[in-house]
Amino acid sequence: MKILIAGIVMAQEGYEEEQLVKALEKELKKEHTVDTFLLPFTRNFLTLPDQILVYQLLDASDCDMLITVGYPACMIEHSNKVVYLFDAAPHFWEYWDSQYGVLCNNQYLNIRDTVHNIDKKILSTAKKVVCSSNLLAKDLSKRLGIKAETVYCPALEFENSSIAADETEKYIMAETSLLPYQRPETLIKVAKNINEYKMKLFIPNTDIVYMETLKKWIEKENLNERIEII
Repeated sequence: MKILIAGIVMAQEGYEEEQLVKALEKELKKEHTVDTFLLPFTRNFLTLPDQILVYQLLDASDCDMLITVGYPACMIEHSNKVVYLFDAAPHFWEYWDSQYGVLCNNQYLNIRDTVHNIDKKILSTAKKVVCSSNLLAKDLSKRLGIKAETVYCPALEFENSSIAADETEKYIMAETSLLPYQRPETLIKVAKNINEYKMKLFIPNTDIVYMETLKKWIEKENLNERIEII
């Protein structure tokens, strides 16, 4: 079977999509002919409909199955498509009309309605939709009437790590790029209030100003022994 895997990459964001695309390619190549490619995506919601249109113009008909990883790579059309999602335009849904999202005005309402209709049309034609969390699967069911499975993404970055784990240590693992809408201040509150756990904070990339601010914040709250930055 000829399988094409398409993922997205974003500036100043995590790279779970890229890691998962590589892992799927490695596994599926054992029994199939596999090719992959990555698409650029910018979280500019004024241009989101235009970016979606560009993806829909891509021709993937030469493969027997298309697997998409991330949003809006799922907008590529194919008759035999499996979609894996980490999120779906969070500024329009999770963060709508808040200090972290976009404002509720006519311009954004029109874009949100357009994106909503496209999401429902495209995802309903997929052979299978898989989400990285139960919350997202429930959201797609409620908002779009889409049946989705939940399959947690493995910790691919650490699968081949030679670092020995301390089985007696209790810790919370979190990931953030320290962008304001990700509310990194909540991590400080957690570290201060849950004494029985330490926190391992994975920061795949971020602006140097955000990183320096976080380090000063941790030091100010005397949390150097409680928060480990990876």
